Amino acid sequence: TVKNSKFPRSYYRCTHKECNVKKQVQRSSKDDEIVV
Repeated sequence: TVKNSKFPRSYYRCTHKECNVKKQVQRSSKDDEIVV
């Protein structure tokens, strides 16, 4: 249920593509190993 709540929020906040890029960048900075 938490994911469902975040999904709609991201959609309204930024674009689908931009959200993905921003999320990936933030994750890379925090968990570079996990992303790689």
